[in-house]
Amino acid sequence: MKSWVLNGWASSPHAWDLCASLKGARIFSYVEQLDGIPEREIENVDSLLLVGWSMGGSSALRIALKYPEKVKGLVLIAATPRMLEDKESGWRGMSAHRLEALRKG
Repeated sequence: MKSWVLNGWASSPHAWDLCASLKGARIFSYVEQLDGIPEREIENVDSLLLVGWSMGGSSALRIALKYPEKVKGLVLIAATPRMLEDKESGWRGMSAHRLEALRKG
C-alpha cells in the first residue's frame, strides 16, 4: 500500500522527516493539490493510506470521498472538514463575508 501526505497551505515537506512510519511517502504540496496532481496520480494507485494535514485535510477528505475503493486509510491532522459556515447544519465555520475580506487582503 502506498502512503501519501497532503501538506497544509504553507508547510514544508521536511515537517515529516522524523515520522518514521511515513518514510517513502509521496508528499504533495498545497499548490500541487490545487493543481489537481493527486487526482491525476491516483489513477496509478491500487490502495492508499492518505494523510491530510491542515488544509491538506480538506483535499484528503475530497479524494477519499471520490475514490473510496482506493483509499484504505485516512488520517486527518488539525484538519477542517468544512471551511465555510453552513447555517442549515449549524456548522460554525468562516462566514462568506470573512472569506471575501481575506480575498481582498
